[in-house]
Amino acid sequence: MVASCKDQSTTQPFPYPEGLLEDPAKHHSLTFAQAASGTEVFMAFHIIYPPEHVRFWSKVTISEVRSYNGSQCWEWSAAKDPLGYGRFGLTSPGYYIKGKLILSHVWAYQYCRGLVPEGLELDHLCRNPSCVNPWHLEAVTHRENVLRGNGYSARNFRKTHCKWGHPLSGDNLVMKGAFRRCRICLKEKDDRHNTLVKLNKALRKEQLT
Repeated sequence: MVASCKDQSTTQPFPYPEGLLEDPAKHHSLTFAQAASGTEVFMAFHIIYPPEHVRFWSKVTISEVRSYNGSQCWEWSAAKDPLGYGRFGLTSPGYYIKGKLILSHVWAYQYCRGLVPEGLELDHLCRNPSCVNPWHLEAVTHRENVLRGNGYSARNFRKTHCKWGHPLSGDNLVMKGAFRRCRICLKEKDDRHNTLVKLNKALRKEQLT
């Protein structure tokens, strides 16, 4: 069975077309006329590139250890940024667009499921940044994406109690801008400050007498 973007149950994504070498860079052009002949090839500096989707899926492997909701992750095996997100170089008919990169999971989502809705971004439901399985991705707002993660904001948002064990809810919750504060801790802090001020005043008065 030939794997399809529409079939998320497959264990193999997009196989190489018959006769296509595993390394797209090994496809050298013979003439410029061939590159302009209307066939599905991409050429730059005397190198004929396969169609963009062929180049993309040749860099994807099926993970044997990572999965989500019963389906395996599709691991990006080429260039990645420091956070583990794949980067893919775009092409246009006949030419490689030098420096034109796109996040690989965004390319996969748009190829298989359509454009990401305006104002939204993609969240990895599998928590695997190098996964390009389009069914492991969900379009959400930036705020939702951040809060689903494991950064400082997300960890703090999930807290139900302050570090001293007081509940961050009900009358004990104080909002200072976008930040949650514990009323009990704030009162104790004010009490300590007021006590210190009184002691300093008493000390200065004693020194003057």
